[in-house]
Amino acid sequence: MRSRVREVLSQIFRSETTPKRGTVVKPKQEAIDAAARNYGYFALLSNEIKDPIEALAVY
Repeated sequence: MRSRVREVLSQIFRSETTPKRGTVVKPKQEAIDAAARNYGYFALLSNEIKDPIEALAVY
């Protein structure tokens, strides 16, 4: 893998290698939660439907 990909994956996942179990990958929940806080906003614009709940149901 490329070094940048390994760097990003190491921030989100923890890997352990043992002789019996091989490589075990576990998520770092704190890092995942921190990244999820910065996902952003979702906007849906419609010229015809004015009710937001109806617009979400249609789209």
